[in-house]
Amino acid sequence: MVKEAPPLSKSLKELISFIGTSKIVAHNANFDISWLLTASIRHEVPLQNNTVICTLEWAKQANESKCSLGALAKKYHINHNNAHRALADAVTTKELFFILNNMKHIDKPDIPLSNYRDTCLKIVEKYNDHVQL
Repeated sequence: MVKEAPPLSKSLKELISFIGTSKIVAHNANFDISWLLTASIRHEVPLQNNTVICTLEWAKQANESKCSLGALAKKYHINHNNAHRALADAVTTKELFFILNNMKHIDKPDIPLSNYRDTCLKIVEKYNDHVQL
């Protein structure tokens, strides 16, 4: 799927430029943000100190019984065709964000990007010698 894709560093620069200082919304941010931040560190393409909103953590705060993206999509009648594909999951996460945001009694879990940095630095330090940039 990525055979003809541009190098990661080029795509990463474009993505980080697009993100700018905006908030980043992810479902299970511990996983997704770790990948993004690790790539950012390895390729020396710094992110701003963005705020991250994790819809998984938000759903847990809302005491949802099942917090997977698929379970929440089903509960809230969000079309989630092609689950586990980047675009489909992003669209579903966006819809879930607006649903949770309309539940005014639950504050958004605004997490500074810097909260993920220490874990990512350890990953880069451990594997940098084993991975080509």
